[in-house]
Amino acid sequence: MKVGISTFGGDGGKSGISQYMMQHLREFAAQPQGCTFEVIGYNDEKNLFLPPSPCMTFLPFGGHLRSPVRNILWNQFSLPQCCNQRGFDVLFLPAANRRLPYFSPCPTVGTVHDFSSIHVPGKYDKARMFYIMRVLPALIRKLTHVLTVSECSKRDIIEYAGVPADRITVTPLAADPLLYWPRDKQEAAAMLPPNYQIRHLSSCTLPASNTLAKIMSS
Repeated sequence: MKVGISTFGGDGGKSGISQYMMQHLREFAAQPQGCTFEVIGYNDEKNLFLPPSPCMTFLPFGGHLRSPVRNILWNQFSLPQCCNQRGFDVLFLPAANRRLPYFSPCPTVGTVHDFSSIHVPGKYDKARMFYIMRVLPALIRKLTHVLTVSECSKRDIIEYAGVPADRITVTPLAADPLLYWPRDKQEAAAMLPPNYQIRHLSSCTLPASNTLAKIMSS
């Protein structure tokens, strides 16, 4: 199976969506062979998004596509042609709440992280809100399957994009195990700057919750 993966809409490693992309690509690269992956992105972001793996290649595009309008138009007219020419069996769009094609010659799976902008009045200008409220829902409905990161976002996708619940799968986010793992409490306490005034966990009063107590004491 040949999988195309678009990294457009990832903000060049500066956003949470970028981290989502990078972690997925790293995990895809580590999977047993059987699938090949072609990562679509800006030519100066190859080292950012492409992990070393014989099953992964990179399809670069120039910085002229960083213009939001050009990038949206490219996704509508050129991305479907690209899928056909490259012979993708499926297209994965990890920033599907930002960039989506209306049509694709192959099945599509996209991650719609949230519809938070509809809950924060004035977050974006009128043009972007028109895209979010009028254009994006129609594009999301065209996905073969939708991934999202919480039950709250799933409800928003059902309500605002009109996607049936059985076409949405919630995949909660997780911590990067290369950055976060259980440490010795004394070692962890020594790493905390004194101005935070964080005491060692053993000296704190734990809430009356067996589950929380187990987590904190592990």
